[in-house]
Amino acid sequence: MRELGEKPLIQWSIDGLKALPGVTPIVVTSKRHVDDPLVEIAKKNAIPFFRGSLENIALRVRNCLDYYGIENFARINGDCPFLNCALLKEGFDRLLSSNDYDIVTNLIPRAFPYGMSIEIFRSQIFIDHYQNLIPDFQEHITSWFYNNIELFRVFRMQYPFGNDHEIRVVVDTQEDLETLNQFLSQHPDLDIPKLPLSKIIERLKYFIKTKR
Repeated sequence: MRELGEKPLIQWSIDGLKALPGVTPIVVTSKRHVDDPLVEIAKKNAIPFFRGSLENIALRVRNCLDYYGIENFARINGDCPFLNCALLKEGFDRLLSSNDYDIVTNLIPRAFPYGMSIEIFRSQIFIDHYQNLIPDFQEHITSWFYNNIELFRVFRMQYPFGNDHEIRVVVDTQEDLETLNQFLSQHPDLDIPKLPLSKIIERLKYFIKTKR
């Protein structure tokens, strides 16, 4: 709910997803009263939401998949505002164009900027292996799959610009939030979701260079 630019952080992810035809954003949160504002944002955006376990995020996701009858899903973290529509579309197209893959990811190897993750799963794969996520992988719900990657058919999206994983476009700390707000204040008219990846990387690198 922290403000990034002129809107709550999670609104950036929702806006990015709403800009991509054929994709339905679902806010998946806990049943805590403190998370009520997230549900209100979902209602305001006229998108679905699902509430489940606080501690067991894997169970929350599995129950959401069952509830909505979802066949394929992307994991989008609410603290990663710089969602890139072209990347996400490329990932979904790769998964849906054939039956050759169970998972599409750009995290193997880690080269994309930190916070521009693409993780797309066939829901049945996640459900079939859900029991393996208990108890150690209930929060970081995709880690078990990467630890056992040889069991799955994986398409690995390649980063075309070397390795920029040290560039942070994630909000884990107050410093991250301040840095991205500074970046946006210098580029107030950027259409982040639709901007070509090469352009946003170019502007991020220039911002980092001048900030130093």
